[in-house]
Amino acid sequence: MKKFARKVINIKGLFFLLTWVGISNLCAASSSFITEIPGSGNDASHTFINGEVEQIQQKMIVGKVTDISGRPLPGVTILVKGTNIGTVTDANGNYSLSNVSNKAILIFSFVGMKTQEVLVADRNTINVVLEEESIGLQEVVAVGYGTQKKENLTGAVSSIKSEKLTIAPITNVTNTLGGQLPGLKTKQLSGIPGSDAATLSIRGFNNAPLVIVDGVETSFSNIDASQIESISILKDGSASIYGARAGNGVVLVTLKHGNESKVSVNANASMTYQNSTKLIKTGSSGERAQWEREAYINAGLPSSQIPWTLTDIQKFFKGNDPNYLNTDWISAAIRPWAPQQNHNISVNGGNDKLRFFSYLGYNKQETISRHDGGDYERYNIQTSVDANLTKRLLLSSSFNYIKENK
Repeated sequence: MKKFARKVINIKGLFFLLTWVGISNLCAASSSFITEIPGSGNDASHTFINGEVEQIQQKMIVGKVTDISGRPLPGVTILVKGTNIGTVTDANGNYSLSNVSNKAILIFSFVGMKTQEVLVADRNTINVVLEEESIGLQEVVAVGYGTQKKENLTGAVSSIKSEKLTIAPITNVTNTLGGQLPGLKTKQLSGIPGSDAATLSIRGFNNAPLVIVDGVETSFSNIDASQIESISILKDGSASIYGARAGNGVVLVTLKHGNESKVSVNANASMTYQNSTKLIKTGSSGERAQWEREAYINAGLPSSQIPWTLTDIQKFFKGNDPNYLNTDWISAAIRPWAPQQNHNISVNGGNDKLRFFSYLGYNKQETISRHDGGDYERYNIQTSVDANLTKRLLLSSSFNYIKENK
C-alpha cells in the first residue's frame, strides 16, 4: 500500500500564483490547501515544508532486552513515546516494532525495573539492559534490640522515616502518625496547646502500647519531629522480646545520631497559623430574645408572662442602648487565627572513628483564646556522641533535655 503525507501550507500575502503542470490558479489571500504526494516503496513519505520536500523515514526496529546479568526479560513493554504504538518482548526477550521514525523515543518498562527512554536516531537494532529498582528493600528497620533490612524482615513490623514526619510543621509528633503506619490507630481528643497528644492503639487494643525512645521507656509526644530518625511499631510476635509489657504492641522511636560525613549545619524555621475547623455560630442578643419570646407564645402562655416585648427586641438589634447590649461573645473570646512557631538548628558530622550530633529546638504554640493564657512553649536540646573504640566495641552516649512551659 502506498503511503501519503499531508501538510497544510499557509500562503501569506494578498495573492499568490501556483503553477502545477502548466496550470495556473489564482487564489485568495491566506488560503490553505492540502497536498498529497505518494511515498516510495521503501516505507518513506514526503512532506512539504517551506516549499521544499522533506523525507521522513519509517523503519522497523528490532532488539533484545536483558537484565544486568544478561538474562533475557520476557514481557517488557516497549512503547513509542506520545503514541499508542507498542509491543512486548517474547520469551527470549526479543522484540520488533514497525513504522518507527528516526526522531521517535522508545520507552522500555518492566515491573521491578527502572524505566528507560531511548532515542531511535539512525539505528535499526536497539538492545537494552534494564536495571533493578530497589524499592526500599535495603532500608534498615529497628526491630527489638537491633536492626534488620526490610528484605530480611519476616515479623509484623511497620516503620516511618523522618522525611515523612517533617512534611508539615507540627508541635506534637503523635498527630502526624495517623494513616502513616499500618495497624496503628490514633485519636486526638483535645486541641489545647501542650495537651493535644493523640492516643495510640495498635491493632485495636484498648490499652496504650509500650513506647521505647532510644532504649528508654518514655513518652515521645514532647520530642521534636526533626530529632527523630525513624519510628517502628512491633505487632504480635515481633514485640515478644519486651515481655508482658508488650502485650499491646511496642512503639520504637530512634533519635538521630551522627554519621560519617563532613560537618554540616541544618537550620529550619517556620511560622504557621491555626484556626478552628468549625465553630457553631451563636445567636445575637436580639435573636435570642426573639427565640425566647416565640417559645412563650408557642407554649400558650399569657402575654403578661412573655419576658421581652417587640420594643425590647428592637433595642437589642440596634445595640446602642447600654441596657440592651448586643455583644458578639465568640469574637470577643476567640481570635480567628493562632500563631505557631517551630525553629531548630542541628550540627552533624564525623568519621569512621567518632561521630556526633547536636540539636537545639524551640516551639511555641499559642491558643485561639484571647484571654487567660493557654500558650505552650518547649525547648529541646540533644547531644549524642558515638565512638568506635575497637572493631567490636562501640561507645555511645546521649544527652536529652526538654523544658516545657504551659
